[in-house]
Amino acid sequence: MLIPLRVHTGFSFLKSGLTVEKYVSIILKNNIPGGAICDEGVLYGVPSFIHLLEKRNKIGVVGMEIKVDNFHLCLYALNEEGYRNLLFITSITSSKEEIDYDSLKEHTSGLGAIIVTNDQSVIDIIDDEKTLSKNIFKFSKLFSIFYLGVEILDSSSLKITNKIREFASSHSYSTIALPLILYEKENDDIVLKIVDAVKNNSNLIEKSSKGHKCYKNEAFYKKYYSKEEIELTNHLFSSCQFKLEQKRGKMLEYDKNNASFLLKTKAFDGLKKRKLDDKKEYVDRLNYELDIILSLNYANYFLLVADYVSFAKKENILVGPGRGSAAGSLVSYVLNITEIDPIKYDLSF
Repeated sequence: MLIPLRVHTGFSFLKSGLTVEKYVSIILKNNIPGGAICDEGVLYGVPSFIHLLEKRNKIGVVGMEIKVDNFHLCLYALNEEGYRNLLFITSITSSKEEIDYDSLKEHTSGLGAIIVTNDQSVIDIIDDEKTLSKNIFKFSKLFSIFYLGVEILDSSSLKITNKIREFASSHSYSTIALPLILYEKENDDIVLKIVDAVKNNSNLIEKSSKGHKCYKNEAFYKKYYSKEEIELTNHLFSSCQFKLEQKRGKMLEYDKNNASFLLKTKAFDGLKKRKLDDKKEYVDRLNYELDIILSLNYANYFLLVADYVSFAKKENILVGPGRGSAAGSLVSYVLNITEIDPIKYDLSF
């Protein structure tokens, strides 16, 4: 079964008619083990995609399509290092359309790659074997897993595809099935035309349209792709062992052994300094907040924030009034994180 590897969702802004939810439904309807999300230059859709698939015991692969020296590459996180390299790359592509080769080559470890071969940049040099070979090689040497991606929409696409297959065979590369998926059903091609009209600020006369940028049935793929090209989608899929759900770093510790005691001590000292320690309402509120904070293991968090806010104030660095529930906290007030008395102004914790 062909694993979808080049799927753009709505996070490829105005370039797709497919939501993450619809993509997941495609995987479920076709009983596919999973698939890759491969938006253009961004990873915004990754968390929701992975989480939705995990709930249904399916596997999601983290990918991203980028443009390098006018060539399109689909990159896939094989492991944690590969994911971190994708994060670096997206920090560049989020501000500009293309990444330069020198920046890419320093951040390819842990990544698998597929070069898109039905793109104009490849088509323009497909009959110039020397130039094509030079360009393919400079990318292939960067990755431990590298394929030439072929997309076949119908019989008319075979001419280009067969040239790529011949080139791959004579230069020890492998071709892999890489259909571009932009919507759920053939009739959804009109959605793509609508977003394209929005992007180009143009009028759309058509009310319906059929296209090929959807996930086809198994019979279609077996007709146009070789057995190896389909099997390689499974090989790449199984090679991607990166797991999004894991702890990344850990919370700093202000005091490893005595954070709870230290927070209580500092809180009541602060209450005393503000001359509020003789008021039952304040003592009760402080005990109530501390019980919650300590039960959530947030003692180190409050101590750390109090420490850097104290430093900022001593150095005349402006500090905001706070945000979230902690801004209305009496603990925050007595630790001098905030300057507004939450009981006086009836603020909730």
